Amino acid sequence: MKMAKPAWNLIKSDAAYERIKKRLRSEGVRYELVRCINNGVHLSKWRYLPTPARERPPCEATCRNGRPCRAAVAVKPNGDWSTRCRRHGGASTGPKTAQGRARQAAAVTAANRQRKGRRYQTKSALERIHAQIDETNKAWADFEAAAKKSRLNIQQAAQQALARGQAE
Repeated sequence: MKMAKPAWNLIKSDAAYERIKKRLRSEGVRYELVRCINNGVHLSKWRYLPTPARERPPCEATCRNGRPCRAAVAVKPNGDWSTRCRRHGGASTGPKTAQGRARQAAAVTAANRQRKGRRYQTKSALERIHAQIDETNKAWADFEAAAKKSRLNIQQAAQQALARGQAE
């Protein structure tokens, strides 16, 4: 059984909601039906769900021990089934044409350029943060020095007042 691509389909009215619910139940397919309220508007949506692994046929590959693979076949992005599981599907062998190789090289260099740009942005941001920390530390040191000086002035004034009070 092939499934449609899992995508949300909006339902406009309650009558349509009930019709679709009845049709999906009669077809016997797996689906997800959701009713929600968005900014005061009642919305309904539904989508097909992929077939669970236990209901899909087994992979056709032969394992290293000589026995057939028992894993369920993979589901392609369009909802169809593959003939192999995700382990035996095979990786890409890369581009074959000169045009494909050039396209891949351009993508790699563009990705490297973006990565370098992010690295320089991070470095400059760190430099700005360190400069702000240094300014803050300098301002704090100036504040502490001024506070110490003012404390000394207050203490000196208090000592002088005490000395005057004793002298009188």
